[in-house]
Amino acid sequence: MIIAPDKVDAYLNAKGITPRMSDVQWSNAISVLSGLLKEGRGFRVKLLHQQEDPLRRFSSSFPDSVPQPYRFLDYVEFVAGSSLPEESVVAELTGRGVPFRLVRKQNGPDEDDVVTLVHVGPAK
Repeated sequence: MIIAPDKVDAYLNAKGITPRMSDVQWSNAISVLSGLLKEGRGFRVKLLHQQEDPLRRFSSSFPDSVPQPYRFLDYVEFVAGSSLPEESVVAELTGRGVPFRLVRKQNGPDEDDVVTLVHVGPAK
């Protein structure tokens, strides 16, 4: 999905919102995740200009359906399951200089946990 950058940039400027990471940093993060995650793992993103929506659906076509340009991403969430290599994700992102931390949200016994990639550095 391609976002109209001029419109989103104008909206973010009007609201005083600064993208937290550049396209290159997000591209590095998405590249790392693509190499480490099993195909078909559920994920969803929140864009900087979107409201929080806990009912936002998960998609399984990562990274193809991640909206571009990446600089408008606020965060990426993944269904954790039992095979998410969290330590490997952190090590790879740290090695590429991508300032992230993983936050695990524990769900009930009948639901998988969700892991969110959160940017922790200053705005780009």
